[in-house]
Amino acid sequence: MVVLLYELKKIFQPKMLLLFLLINLFIYQLFISFYFEYFPNGRPELDYYRISEQMVNNYGVEMDEEEFEHFKRQYTAQIEEADRFMQADPRFKEAGIANYDALINLDSNKNIDALRNYLFFELKSEMMYELQVRTGLIKSYENVSENRFRLYSYPEQLSNAQKTRIQQLLDVNAFNSPFPYFVLENYNELIKYVLVLALLSVMLMVSPIYIRDKKNGVYQLQYSSRQGRKIFSTKLLASLLAATMLITAQAGTFLLLYRQQGTQIFYQLGINSFGNNHIFWLDPTFAQYIALSLIALYAAALAAALLSAFISSIAPNYITLAGAQVLLGIVLLGLLLDLLIKNLTALRYPVYVQPLLHISLIVAGVALLLWKRRREQHADR
Repeated sequence: MVVLLYELKKIFQPKMLLLFLLINLFIYQLFISFYFEYFPNGRPELDYYRISEQMVNNYGVEMDEEEFEHFKRQYTAQIEEADRFMQADPRFKEAGIANYDALINLDSNKNIDALRNYLFFELKSEMMYELQVRTGLIKSYENVSENRFRLYSYPEQLSNAQKTRIQQLLDVNAFNSPFPYFVLENYNELIKYVLVLALLSVMLMVSPIYIRDKKNGVYQLQYSSRQGRKIFSTKLLASLLAATMLITAQAGTFLLLYRQQGTQIFYQLGINSFGNNHIFWLDPTFAQYIALSLIALYAAALAAALLSAFISSIAPNYITLAGAQVLLGIVLLGLLLDLLIKNLTALRYPVYVQPLLHISLIVAGVALLLWKRRREQHADR
């Protein structure tokens, strides 16, 4: 235990912790803060968010046919209100436009564009933006079956497994959820950069774990004692504990910040929804999806820790170590960002691809370290 604590102390040196904090602050300011500050991002996203809140308050976690009819009646009432506004406004009278449908369906020209700009940008009419959103939601709800089967049918045709899963979700009305697509997109962008931070931090802190002692000339001294001959395993355990602590600190900070987004009202909604542009093999709520993404984050960080430790154990010098770690980072980010984070459980990929990739990365790291450990044991004899 004393040796393990000593190894952890070497990992968390003050200068390394300072570098860790600076990298995290830099990436937060450069990439992450935007997705916190600008959510919802402009219009009509802001109006979509407000309408989604209304749907959850009015209808709960799903909107059935009767509730959909109520939603359409609200839409009709809002169109009538827009018609009355246009009939009273001299600009629309002069243009001969008496109702909302006429404005929307007319071909674009200089005068029509000027009237649309007047409504949306000069008046900044909430009613007009909301009508745009409601129109899109009604079309999505009415055509949910056709849209779901068409979503992943290009450039390749849906597999039988994908078709079966979509039909299963349709049969249980999973797509009746009013979950808004941009909430998931915003979360995925945030968790993507948390993954980048996690991998960079783990690789940075774990990389010197073996090579530091080799370059300091204490490697041979360690193997002169019984306890020293166990140092390889102790360092590995320290690496995994350090990676776990780092990712826990980052994930905890992220969750505290994410609470300020105000998306708690959507936590119990299924993410397979008529308003979402993705379909998922699983049918989790948004809260469950967040939990799954954090599990994927931990798995990726532990895989990075194992592979970084292996590279540290075989690298002859710091230049080789740095080059190999850069290559490892590129490979891991290339594999994980899209496949395991942005498309977590998405129907786009076969159902077993993502868990198998996670397991494969961890198994590869363990296997390489076991191979290195056996070589050292053999050399010690």
